[in-house]
Amino acid sequence: MRLYPKEFIEELKTRLNIVDVVSRYVPGVTKKGKNHVARCPFHNEKTPSFSINEYEQFYHCFGCGKSGDVIRFIEEIENVDYAEAVALLAKQANMSLPDLTDDAGKLAAQKKKKDKLYEILKKTARFYYDRLKETDERSAVREYLEKRRIDGALITRLGLGYSPDFTSLPEYLKGACYGEDDIIDSGAAVKARNDGVIDAMAGRLVFPIINVYDDVIGFSGRIIGGKDGVAKYKNTGATLVFDKSRSLYGVNLLRKEKRKNGVNDVILVEGHIDLAALSGAGIANAVASMGTALTKYQAALIKRYSEKVFIAYDGDKAGESAALRGLEILAGEGLDVRVITLPEGLDPDDVLKKYGAEYFLSLKNGAAPLYEYKIHALKKNCDLTTNAGRGEFAMKALGVLKPLGSGVLIEPYLGLISEISGINYDAVRREFQKTADISVPSAQNNKAAEGASAGKKNEGAYMTAARFVLHSMLMKRTEPDPSFDLAPYLTDGTHKAVYGYVKSCFERGTEPRVSGLFDELDGDGESGELNAVINFNAAFSDKSDEKKYYADSLSVLKKEKINAEIRELKETFGAETDTVKRRETAARIDRLLKEAKGIKGN
Repeated sequence: MRLYPKEFIEELKTRLNIVDVVSRYVPGVTKKGKNHVARCPFHNEKTPSFSINEYEQFYHCFGCGKSGDVIRFIEEIENVDYAEAVALLAKQANMSLPDLTDDAGKLAAQKKKKDKLYEILKKTARFYYDRLKETDERSAVREYLEKRRIDGALITRLGLGYSPDFTSLPEYLKGACYGEDDIIDSGAAVKARNDGVIDAMAGRLVFPIINVYDDVIGFSGRIIGGKDGVAKYKNTGATLVFDKSRSLYGVNLLRKEKRKNGVNDVILVEGHIDLAALSGAGIANAVASMGTALTKYQAALIKRYSEKVFIAYDGDKAGESAALRGLEILAGEGLDVRVITLPEGLDPDDVLKKYGAEYFLSLKNGAAPLYEYKIHALKKNCDLTTNAGRGEFAMKALGVLKPLGSGVLIEPYLGLISEISGINYDAVRREFQKTADISVPSAQNNKAAEGASAGKKNEGAYMTAARFVLHSMLMKRTEPDPSFDLAPYLTDGTHKAVYGYVKSCFERGTEPRVSGLFDELDGDGESGELNAVINFNAAFSDKSDEKKYYADSLSVLKKEKINAEIRELKETFGAETDTVKRRETAARIDRLLKEAKGIKGN
């Protein structure tokens, strides 16, 4: 489904220069040859590998492989969907978004509803903030904040507030001309038993949850003066704009820190108070996981700000269990994960109060990598004073290492297991080879592997040829022959899409552009195959060499199509029992073999 008319998207891209847009987010963009380069904003690197092609209006990172046009860049850097990225860029280009109809019209109506909910939540946050400012210095909430060392500056930075009762907020919002349905839909209030609405955060210190655009999307409240049967913390329920499994507390502050000073890593804590303590101590690269089990969506959100994350969960058994679960989620998103081990029974807030920021950062510097932390965590459940306990520990630890496979990465961990268990290193290594099931393939397996290898070689030649032909067309090195349809010779879906775009451009008499291709493919800049086509290394000594390579590549594609048909016919021939049909199939194979032999080139 295309959300906006093609003409609108083309004009939007014409008005914007991708170099200017990227430069607003990425420092140090410099001209180098025909392109501009910078350090990639999507992964940590010392040497710039992020290239921006100003003429074609697209970017590509040779380090992490991300590519895209200006819309895809905004999707990635701002963590938004396609429609929101277009809206942000339209605002930069001083363009009004066109009216939408049908399915897109439903999205437009949904956006209008979201905007109203954002208004209500913003007013709610302001209401809570003002109520906190009005509270007496001797009130319970003020005493709690003082105990937590949360001063006025930090209250303002985090936008903290206070809900005095069940009715004041709903009355305020109704007075601002919002209907009960919208108030309830925002999550600011809930349905009361008597059919009215009541403040969902009544009697609580309120932490507004703010997204990366500084929109208030929900709240988390901490009860002041604990009551039996009342949860200490309470979050806004799921709404059109808030899903706690996809949100991180403090991500708005992290985004500001990255844009202002850059972020080398992210510290992940469990609670709002921990984040407040870190922020108050001048540690701005932190987010909190909303007090729920970490999700892959939250991990992906963290990854947009850094490839390295430090978990700083509470120093108790529950915190350790949560850290172990979080490790798996974060590692699954490809993050470099470390665990900050806190003193027994303390959380980050406790550590900062008792020992200070410098000590906390020293713990961070000594944080354990993923597998090292897992191995050390096993010690608590094994009796290392007995041979049985040491053996049990070693076997469990070796099981932890299985995902690493064999090679140099495994050596330090085998040494660590040997050191902790007291078992001889060579014995640990031999046992690992058994548990990891590292074995030499049989002669039969070798033969099968050789056949697979040969198939991969043929596949490699075909893919290289297809990539070059499409790259040549896309970059205007070669015009497609109108009398020859390349589509039947392409087997990859991305290749077919690229060819369809290029062919349509030449039929319309317009030049194909990489930025237009990304839009045609719905902004898909993460396809490895699309990147391979766009960034094909096509360097030739002269034009004649390039023309020969192009002709040879077409020959490879044509031969592969014939060979694929021959392979199918051979399977049919082997399974056929009818003599006449076998003879016909054999004749067809013979004709195809002659046809393949007659194709010029490689």
